Amino acid sequence: MKLFHISDLHIGKQLKTYNLTQLQNDVFHQIIEKTKEQQPDVLIIAGDVYDKNVPSAEAFDLFDTFLKDFTKTNPKVPVYIIAGNHDDASRLQFGSTFFRDHNIFISTLPPQSNDSFLMKQTLTDAYGNVNFYFLPFTRPSMVRGWLDVKNYQDAIEQLIAREAIDTRQRNVLISHQFYVYGQSRPERSESELNYLSVGGLDCVDTMVVDDFDYVALGHIHRAQKVGKESIRYSGTPIKYSLSEVDHIKGIQVVEMKEKGNITYDFIPLVSSPDIRKVEGTLQEILAQASESNKDDYVYIVLKENIPYNPLDLLRERYSHIVEVQNPWMRAQLHLAEAQQDGKEIDPMEAFREFYAQIRDETLEGSKEQLMMDIIDQAQKGDKA
Repeated sequence: MKLFHISDLHIGKQLKTYNLTQLQNDVFHQIIEKTKEQQPDVLIIAGDVYDKNVPSAEAFDLFDTFLKDFTKTNPKVPVYIIAGNHDDASRLQFGSTFFRDHNIFISTLPPQSNDSFLMKQTLTDAYGNVNFYFLPFTRPSMVRGWLDVKNYQDAIEQLIAREAIDTRQRNVLISHQFYVYGQSRPERSESELNYLSVGGLDCVDTMVVDDFDYVALGHIHRAQKVGKESIRYSGTPIKYSLSEVDHIKGIQVVEMKEKGNITYDFIPLVSSPDIRKVEGTLQEILAQASESNKDDYVYIVLKENIPYNPLDLLRERYSHIVEVQNPWMRAQLHLAEAQQDGKEIDPMEAFREFYAQIRDETLEGSKEQLMMDIIDQAQKGDKA
């Protein structure tokens, strides 16, 4: 049985002031076409369908169009969807009865009472049954009224423990949480950091999902495994921050044969225009612009001190400038703030920070000693 696993669509998300609807639509059509080409047995969307709890009408329309086009092109491929922390249960659930009639199954809330359980769907192939368990994003408060839970770990562990999982069969969990493997944490991105709890309060150890042959995760924006090969975040299908410009985005492909025999593949998805970082001096950055990349969404890192605002000049070469960063200006601002606060500024510490911002490396060795000697000589001169 072949699974296509994606997550964190974040429909409606903007890149600063830029609307990404067309970019998202293009990537969704790639997913539809890749499904048509490879004919998986199911498409999993592991949460955060929308970027906001109250999506815009445009976001609703885009997701609706995606599902209609998908089922029209791939009528035999079911779609399994759970809610993420960005999704509003009632809005994502809207139309679920209609969706079921079109082979689309959505679970938006964890069980709400002692006599309810996780949504479960079963598919069958030559090797027998594959059971899919739907576990939407769960806060302890969502189940505290009928389960004795103190934290996220308790909530997920107890919800799974209530399920009569037949470990002789193949079982898949679809979940949207922050899973960790012992002391090992998944690599996070700037675009999801604001939505994770401070101090690890939202951590769930992967030991609670040991009974599953594959765990399809959402919530983290970089595609990666969590400890085991069988526990994976698919990542976002599109780059959503500067920290993601080097990510390879795509579809996680999982092929399950007999129990214990699983293979993995990854199908890249291409954003056009791309989202990337451009860095260097002003002239180097301008020289990097070309007819083929001028419409990319770019984060510009300007590595020289410019005595004027270069934005107008940059806009002549790049049509979608997301952000311009200038380490010189940041260093000057830091020094100004320190002076305003009345703090005594250590010149060596100030230069270390400045050097790290400009060169993206640590000042050490002979270079550090040289700068210490220069500062020492300058201070002696002041005293003289």
